[in-house]
Amino acid sequence: MQNLTSNIWWTLAGINGAIAVAAGAYGSHGIQKRVSDQKRIDMFKTASHYQLLHSIVLLMVPFSNAPNQIGSLFTAGVSLFSFSIYFIVLGDLKKLSKLTPIGGLLMIAGWAYLGLSNLNTNLLKFN
Repeated sequence: MQNLTSNIWWTLAGINGAIAVAAGAYGSHGIQKRVSDQKRIDMFKTASHYQLLHSIVLLMVPFSNAPNQIGSLFTAGVSLFSFSIYFIVLGDLKKLSKLTPIGGLLMIAGWAYLGLSNLNTNLLKFN
């Protein structure tokens, strides 16, 4: 069954996926014209890989027990993580490097929330 929540997460997944594929293609075929440091090129490729992976995961978010919370964590996390790396590599904006681990932590939190939200709620009660 399709509802507004599903449509939002599927739309974000599609947009994120398109950006990730474009970034991945640029990272494989065009970035060498602008960036010569292999470590920075590898960082860019890692960012596009994580963005694509989490775009696929966003497709499944509507089927979880807490779609808005989990989807928000994944979207915020991958945005901070991947886009900070894109700007660091392409724009030499090292100031943004503080955002990258925050994005990583938000992605980890999304995965943890996904796992914990599917536990029986009685298991989470301590009385």
